[in-house]
Amino acid sequence: MAKPTQRSNNGFALIVVLFSLATLTLLVSVASTRTFTHIQSSQAHLEISRFNLDNRLALEKLLAAGLPSNGNWTSVSQDETELTFVLQPVTGLVDLNMASDALLAALLSHFELTASEISSALSHFRQWQETYSKLSRVSDWPRALGFDNREFPNLANLATVHSGNDGLNARTAPISLLQILAQSSAVSRDLLTAAIPTNFLNQASGSSFLVQRETEEVLGLPIAIVRYGSSRANTKLLALH
Repeated sequence: MAKPTQRSNNGFALIVVLFSLATLTLLVSVASTRTFTHIQSSQAHLEISRFNLDNRLALEKLLAAGLPSNGNWTSVSQDETELTFVLQPVTGLVDLNMASDALLAALLSHFELTASEISSALSHFRQWQETYSKLSRVSDWPRALGFDNREFPNLANLATVHSGNDGLNARTAPISLLQILAQSSAVSRDLLTAAIPTNFLNQASGSSFLVQRETEEVLGLPIAIVRYGSSRANTKLLALH
């Protein structure tokens, strides 16, 4: 049997070295990717924590200041930054606990559900109500409808569980909600209101508001429900989003 030559040994050694280098490069690449992903995740969590802290601190100032007299928006100074908030009356939103099937169906049609899916979902919801009575959070509605893995984008800006009314006040409702119920892209509040079934509407008023934060990235980000009383002692934070 012929003995391995020095050249063949060198060739084998070179293959081993190249394979080792390739493996090392792959391991370094995977480790770098995981490290970068971890850093990104940590930064995202830090931003979320900071954002939530800003919201909590700003809410304390909002509650202490009382209902703003300059309309439905206000700003709060936080660490030399002006935070802008919109106060959306909950009387202008659809109360998921109180609304009729027809009103809830009109709202659900916005989320690209078929008539059959809407009918089945509302039937499931009424059965859910017989057991659990009322929703305590808007975010629980998809599950109460029987959708375990479905989200309804922007639902928190359209619906509530805090108005206690079976209809909504068109004068205080978001234009986007009126467009859904009127099935129209018009921007005139009067025209949209005229196109909405009268049994969906009322003239209710109240002192509870959905607090929305305005940012460069997101307009109308829901953060809380507050009820303003005649004094600071009677003003309450009803829910956090």
